[in-house]
Amino acid sequence: MLRFDVSCKHLLRCYPEHVLGLLRLPGEVVWGGALQSEVAAPPQVADAVARIRWNGVEYLVHLEFETRAKRILPQRMFWYNGTLSAKHRLPVYSVAVCLTPRRHPLPEAFETVYPNGQRLRLEYGVVRVWEEDAHATLARGALGVLPFVPLMHGADASTVREAVRRMTRGEPRAEERRELLAVTYLLAGLRFPERVLSSILRRSKMRDSVTYRSIKNEGRQEGLEKGLEKGMHAEGMEALLIVLEARFGDPSPALRRAVAKLRSTASLRSALREAAKAADLIAFRAWLQDRGPRTADRTRVRSRAPGRSPVSRPPRRR
Repeated sequence: MLRFDVSCKHLLRCYPEHVLGLLRLPGEVVWGGALQSEVAAPPQVADAVARIRWNGVEYLVHLEFETRAKRILPQRMFWYNGTLSAKHRLPVYSVAVCLTPRRHPLPEAFETVYPNGQRLRLEYGVVRVWEEDAHATLARGALGVLPFVPLMHGADASTVREAVRRMTRGEPRAEERRELLAVTYLLAGLRFPERVLSSILRRSKMRDSVTYRSIKNEGRQEGLEKGLEKGMHAEGMEALLIVLEARFGDPSPALRRAVAKLRSTASLRSALREAAKAADLIAFRAWLQDRGPRTADRTRVRSRAPGRSPVSRPPRRR
């Protein structure tokens, strides 16, 4: 969700060496500065993108912070990696940073196999924050990683309290201290109940932080079913276009218009499965023409009166 992306991006911007330490990159890694993470066509924004020098070679590091399992994550990682590489003319190392445990293993690659046996494959790194040791992280004392401590293995209320104590003493300025506390409050909420957090973190100490204000603004809009449905639909549409482009090339305007008629999440899910297994673009078009519009227009068709044509109407009486 947006507020987690903003919070984690703030940590990367202010404490790059600390956050990059989570990735465990072998060799020498030198921070080169954050970059704009927006990619075009369709407009999407990666969570965080930065320039680094790894063993003397310049790379981009691309991070996606995940709080829940998303089936289209491999497609998104493939899309961001290729688009950022083309935009900046540099190799991109992509990493999914998983903040919470999940029931099923997270895929660590995007792969498409073509009928002739050729493969299109992107492997990306995966950091499981809940597998990191909370006490070892506290011992290292890297400020930029301390807000992740509540999500780590072995963390409890006393561990979170110790992490907060270290953030509020000595090194950080008052403004930065508020930001660190706000990010910690947000991330800890993924694991600990509000009553526990209230006893450890005082909201008055972080109320003036940019992160806390962002959380409040987003909270006013969260929970709206219509907005949630739109978000799920947009993600499904993005995944479908990515698969079509990876398998058959850039979708034509006509195909994009046809796909846009799939208005329900269920119809998009069916189209995504068909796009992944169709022998060629002609077969997918045939499926879309045969089944897509019917699925998309099901609600509208059912709303018509029995036996009445959608275009013909009975004459009005004078």
